[in-house]
Amino acid sequence: MTAKIVALYNHKGGIAKTTSVVNLASQLFMYQNKKVAIIDGDSQNNCPSCFARVLPKQFPGLLEVVKGEASIHDIRIRVAENEEDDAFIDIYPAGLSLEDLEKVVERNPEQHHPSTLVLYKHVFRELVNKYDFILVDCKPSMSFTNRNILTAADAVVLPMELSNLAFQGLTQSIDFIDEVREQSNPHIQIAGVFLTKVERATHQTVIFKTLNEYLKKKGIRLYKSMIPRSTKFENALTFDGTTAVLSKRMKKDNAVIQYGSLTQEIFNS
Repeated sequence: MTAKIVALYNHKGGIAKTTSVVNLASQLFMYQNKKVAIIDGDSQNNCPSCFARVLPKQFPGLLEVVKGEASIHDIRIRVAENEEDDAFIDIYPAGLSLEDLEKVVERNPEQHHPSTLVLYKHVFRELVNKYDFILVDCKPSMSFTNRNILTAADAVVLPMELSNLAFQGLTQSIDFIDEVREQSNPHIQIAGVFLTKVERATHQTVIFKTLNEYLKKKGIRLYKSMIPRSTKFENALTFDGTTAVLSKRMKKDNAVIQYGSLTQEIFNS
């Protein structure tokens, strides 16, 4: 078993990226009996919160692993488990100081010679034989941390809200991924784009047609599954203490159903 590393990335924030990471992981665990790791690449540490886990103040994260102050296994948090089917979800949190990764490398360039872009590759190497899939939640930026993550990833999936500003963010994100492909990871694939917070009549909008034409020219897949805007879905953590997909009362919610079909499109086709 060698895990496929899939990063969810977009330069623009507020597009349900973290929500998508945790619910796709929940789908893989719940309905496909998979072993899933979530790497939280954002120092806001929202991934554990989506499973109602609060990190202690001094809890180590990925920065401490990169600096050699902690083992990757020291920071693992198991948030869901089915012992009968040997399936589970583990989270590896960013920690509170991941944003300082750039400063660490600047202060100690000789420690990370010859390449500072393989820091995460070394970290992930310890995990690939333990999971079926590793999903990485990237923060919304073109940061050094994200370059490291994309250098280590096999594929990247881009969530997108349908708006003019989000479309601009998408094109910038794809340009950034192309840069990473040229500089440090020639094997990374853009697996596809999916829409979030979708309203009715999406197919009839000008921006949808513009997006479709752009992706066709780039040879990038637009997934058929679309995640609708849903207050009930967004409030699942408040009422159920877990992701919407793992909530028993949310099984028939349209957003949960769409995440199920999206999981099939991304991981099973």
